[in-house]
Amino acid sequence: MRKRLTNNLGLKILSVMVAFVIWLVILNVDDPTITTRITGIDVKTVNGESITGAGMYYEVESNDQVTVVVKGKKSIVDTLTESDFYAVADLSKYSITNAVPIEVSLAKKYASEQEIVEGKNQTMMLSVENYLTKQFEVMIQTKGEPAKDYYISVDEINASPNRINVSAPESVMKKISEVRIDVYVNDVNKEFRVIAEPKAYDVNGTHIKSDKIKFGVNSISVSANPLKVKSIPVEINIAGNLEDGYIITQQECSLKELRIAGTKTSLDKIDKIVLDVDVTGYVDDYSGTFDLKKYLSNEIKIISDDKECEVTLEIEKLVEKKIEFSAKDIKFLNLRTDVMTDYETDKKLSFTVRGLSDAVENLDASMFAPNIDMEKLIIGTQKVSVKFEDVEGVEIIDGPYIEITLKEVIEQPEEPTISDDVVDENSQEVDDTIETENTVIDNNVESD
Repeated sequence: MRKRLTNNLGLKILSVMVAFVIWLVILNVDDPTITTRITGIDVKTVNGESITGAGMYYEVESNDQVTVVVKGKKSIVDTLTESDFYAVADLSKYSITNAVPIEVSLAKKYASEQEIVEGKNQTMMLSVENYLTKQFEVMIQTKGEPAKDYYISVDEINASPNRINVSAPESVMKKISEVRIDVYVNDVNKEFRVIAEPKAYDVNGTHIKSDKIKFGVNSISVSANPLKVKSIPVEINIAGNLEDGYIITQQECSLKELRIAGTKTSLDKIDKIVLDVDVTGYVDDYSGTFDLKKYLSNEIKIISDDKECEVTLEIEKLVEKKIEFSAKDIKFLNLRTDVMTDYETDKKLSFTVRGLSDAVENLDASMFAPNIDMEKLIIGTQKVSVKFEDVEGVEIIDGPYIEITLKEVIEQPEEPTISDDVVDENSQEVDDTIETENTVIDNNVESD
């Protein structure tokens, strides 16, 4: 048996080697060694707390996926996908340049027969910066309009909490100008409560949408009670006196009406605002600004756009004018039949009027209708003040007096009245007497 095995030993060894070579050739022809490129292999980061624990924030800037070239048998390599590879970046190893080495390996079941020939060691780049936490006051913005005759503003809205912490990378934190909630108040007319979500806004009022921003709380409780609305007039009250000889020709208030809001009880206590303007001693135009809030209680809010009122007064100097007239132009009122009036009709009288130059320029005495009321005068001589009718825009500052004498009228006795019959009888008697006397005369003549 042994001789059989050792017979032609060299030939047998050669045969085995030839067979092995033939087997390798056949194997390589049927399942050759190839290389292929595998893309989209996700890189897993580990030990990130080594950065965040130091109060820093990191973000992958590049190479969160890698590509490798693998070499191996075609039958295996053709079946490989990105999920058959492990790519790990250990963030505890990041360098001063924020580079982190990536180690890529093949699943163990393929590791002995396949080989990564390119991309086994790559680099991930990070962005690393300070991670900040800052407290912000919660600002409130209303959306929509309340019901008619109701008003609501941020002052009437309570937010809980009204301050919250915000955490973000330093580059993002620099953009945050305010934290705000939107409260929708469409058609509200009574107290309400809602939940609102805080949002971060930049200096231009643009919402910053970023998952890097973390709020201390994600919801804020909001409560509000709308106020009633009322409109009240704004009036001017002139106090004091101007310098003598001056007059206010025009007064103006920049705000005629003020819209206010408050509780019904507080609104019922006010009907108007009166602005007292002290003009004592003024000779020039006046201008003053009044803060209307000072005229209201703390319970009332001004909702007009203007919260101040500008008061202007135009002041002009009065002009004096002397007007002359004759005493005969005086009209006597309430004439009496029991007296006779005696005065100097040709006497020249005058009075002085004062007013604006335009008002006094063309005045004459007839416009004032000088008159004297006789009703209260007494018998005798007296000095009487001449009165005048009012003329718009002027005042009489110096009126004249005239001396008048009143005398009683003495009535004359009346003569007796003779009736016609008596007259006729008397006439007949006279005629008879004359006739008798004529007869006597005639007889006497004949006797002679």
